Amino acid sequence: MKNLSVFQMVVMGIFSASAVIGFIFFTIYEPTNRGQEKVKIGEIQIWGTVDSSIMENMLNKLKNLNSDYKGVYYVQKDKDNFKIDLLEAIASGNSPDLFLISQSTLFENQNKISKIPYSYMSARYFKDTYLDVFSIFDSKDGFYAMPFMVDPMVMYYNKTMFNSAGIALPPKEWKDFVKMAPSLTKKESDGTILKSATAFGETINVANLKQIISTFLLQTGNQIVTYDKDGKLVSDKSFSGKGKSVAGLIFFNEFSNQLSKIYSWNRTLPNSKDYFIAGNLATYFGFVSEIANLQKKNPNLNFDVAEIPSTSETFDKTVFANVWGFAILKNSQNKMGAYKTAQHLSGPEIQKSLSKLTYLPSVRKDLSAETADDPYMDIFKKEAIYAKTWVDPSEEQTNQIFKYMVNSIKSGNQSPSGALSEAYQEIEYLLNN
Repeated sequence: MKNLSVFQMVVMGIFSASAVIGFIFFTIYEPTNRGQEKVKIGEIQIWGTVDSSIMENMLNKLKNLNSDYKGVYYVQKDKDNFKIDLLEAIASGNSPDLFLISQSTLFENQNKISKIPYSYMSARYFKDTYLDVFSIFDSKDGFYAMPFMVDPMVMYYNKTMFNSAGIALPPKEWKDFVKMAPSLTKKESDGTILKSATAFGETINVANLKQIISTFLLQTGNQIVTYDKDGKLVSDKSFSGKGKSVAGLIFFNEFSNQLSKIYSWNRTLPNSKDYFIAGNLATYFGFVSEIANLQKKNPNLNFDVAEIPSTSETFDKTVFANVWGFAILKNSQNKMGAYKTAQHLSGPEIQKSLSKLTYLPSVRKDLSAETADDPYMDIFKKEAIYAKTWVDPSEEQTNQIFKYMVNSIKSGNQSPSGALSEAYQEIEYLLNN
């Protein structure tokens, strides 16, 4: 990285100058009605890793609704190269006006974003309009992004396996889940697992591992990463290594404990998603966006979808969700056009079309309150309404932190409380370096 130091200094200089310009823009030209005045949109370039077919469909819808947006276009970028592509575009003066960020890319891009000030969109309006999960975009002095997509976790379950075990309905609480597990797991006389209740307790073959653990932690009130009173991102140490958060980790690991009555998973089994598709896993914890793939991979799989169980002690219904929003780049030469574009893409007309196209629930509270005719969408909406997420300082590094946390408990190298405490110290380090 040393040979990039000059390049990085140039980029930082551009950011500093752009920040001043952005401040002037959002103060001198501050509207009295939160940016609702007539604005010439002009040309707007959007970057993101979301499939171009989805974005082009939405932009065509936007242009049909209002021809003022005819100059808006989208460029799909490869996820692995997005960061360096954006830096190079900024340095060359060819950067986009808007770019899609998620909870996993917000932290690394904070210094590139021109926040939307409260004078344009009040905190009250944002809270009343968008789902609570998007509070991660509220930095205490403005918004990092306008909400666009939400993809909450759900529990997919094999109806054939449930029916065969005499279980009519999926569990609503984890205590009921535990009671059902033994009857859903089938083993040979030597203990070899033939069919499993769920894929918990391992790291190498459990899809969505970090997100499942995050759900357990969030259900106990642990925010994992949060904003302090000054708007700085910090790890939620108030729960680190204590009480219910630790209980969640013990619960997760118990399913791979061969001496436990709920033993149902080990490292020799296939990937959990593949095992579910094959009809051998009773419950699969995945995202709403995975449903089409599950149906395509095995059209004959008799499955349904349910809300993820909650903790009986607190009844705190929450699940982890991935979120995306449109952020305005600091050195955009058309910030107002970018803001208006992002605003309309999070509006009711586009959001309705987006839900129909992607099968994802809307980011808006007004649309979430509407009755869903589709039985799947009814569940998806509920999960999105009470979903939570956290700002991930480094997706790859936190993946390893969570894996190490589970493995260190399983191996006996650390106590559950010690492993959790160390994980939060490492996350805090990432947030400060």
